[in-house]
Amino acid sequence: PPRSTLFPYTTLFRSGKAASDLISKDFPGQLEVEVATKNANLDVTTNMDLNPDGTFAAKLKPTFKVCDCSKVEVTLDTEGNHSTKVTATDLVKNLKSSLSINCARLVDVNGQVVHTQSVTADADYTYNRGTASLKLAFPSLSVCAPRTTLAFVYLYDKFAFGAEGVLSFGESTECEKVSANVEYKDRKSTRLNSSHAVHL
Repeated sequence: PPRSTLFPYTTLFRSGKAASDLISKDFPGQLEVEVATKNANLDVTTNMDLNPDGTFAAKLKPTFKVCDCSKVEVTLDTEGNHSTKVTATDLVKNLKSSLSINCARLVDVNGQVVHTQSVTADADYTYNRGTASLKLAFPSLSVCAPRTTLAFVYLYDKFAFGAEGVLSFGESTECEKVSANVEYKDRKSTRLNSSHAVHL
């Protein structure tokens, strides 16, 4: 073959590089691979990342279609975390709701492995130009008092008005935050936002 085609190889051989040098220095420091498959009732996505310490972190995310208005999304990873999310749309007209159960594997400062579970429920109801939202977040399965977020958005012409409040229930009910937002959007897609939040 022409001499020019041999140049990269002869240069490599003369450099005295070991295979480990090629992998650690010349290869990308981060490797990401994503594979997705889809059919009528099942979508599967797989992600794999190469960590800086040379280990791999993988995540498997299958989504099952239960019926036309609901699906189940499962997430599993090599860190020992897993979650399940059930989403329902239009079981009740104009209502979208979801329930998520998350299980995590954590290591505390003492090196002990701690398993945690949390539950989150969401609901959005749309009527005419308004949407009301409710979110209940349970930090653990043993806690009966959720952190509650209430929100409302109303659309009028080019304006969107929103309000949100966050409540914590326990021995006493506390209002953590109240916020309001106004957004204006003209025909040129220019957005002007004004918001105000009060932390209590």
